[in-house]
Amino acid sequence: MKPTGYKDEILNFELRIEPPGGASLKDLDRMSRNLLNEIQRDIDTDSASLRTEVAPPTSRSATAVTIGVLVLALLPVVVGKFMDLLRSWIERNPVDKITLVVSAGKNNVTVEYNPKSSTPEELDRFVGDALRIAKAKRR
Repeated sequence: MKPTGYKDEILNFELRIEPPGGASLKDLDRMSRNLLNEIQRDIDTDSASLRTEVAPPTSRSATAVTIGVLVLALLPVVVGKFMDLLRSWIERNPVDKITLVVSAGKNNVTVEYNPKSSTPEELDRFVGDALRIAKAKRR
């Protein structure tokens, strides 16, 4: 059970996955759904969902598809666990870039990570930056 007034502390995350070149929308949809399933299984979220958007004009479909955007609402106490899960997922899945937007109220900060051109230390910095942002936002 969540404490009274907990909604005031919720941090909103938008996570955008950019798959490697040549990946299909179907591949991206699968990757997004796999990450969402891991999050829903392992993290106590206030909400977690995929954002559905219209396929880009370069695709052959005019239907709405999931294109690698997850939307999460987390209490600050689970952000560290979420970032550990995200780090593990990035190490197991081929991605060109991860963009994480952390929002609290009207404030938001964007952090990007590119596994192909970044070192493990930069991944640690990505995780650390997101954690610092989350802690600062709840003040």
